[in-house]
Amino acid sequence: MKFPPVIAPLMRDKLLSLLIIIIPLIFMLLNITGIFIWECPFHSYTGMQCGGCGITRGVIAAAEGHFYQAFLLHPFSIPLLFLWCAWCIIMLVPERRRADIVDKIEIIEQKTALSFILLTLFVLFGIARLAIQIYR
Repeated sequence: MKFPPVIAPLMRDKLLSLLIIIIPLIFMLLNITGIFIWECPFHSYTGMQCGGCGITRGVIAAAEGHFYQAFLLHPFSIPLLFLWCAWCIIMLVPERRRADIVDKIEIIEQKTALSFILLTLFVLFGIARLAIQIYR
């Protein structure tokens, strides 16, 4: 069975890839300097953490080598940092080689449904996080 790829098509779009590299970098740099440009609207209104709360701080902690703290802030912060770093490296590779790499990523996605598995786990984590906060 073939699963539709998610990451490979995004990687083929150079402008989108540039945004996927630059926007998180800006968020992390501003966060490190103490300038917070984004406050979670869900947390602001409910006082509860959403499924994505803590991911920026977790990625920063992981980038600083504090993997346990990163995991506690958000379990997906470490894989997200790994994916972002891999994305950055792949975008620096010469065009022909990059196309080969992206083709291989697409094959992996089609055979394993890895993107959908990770997205499903992310959603389930968010639901579990909310349920724990509601029933405390």
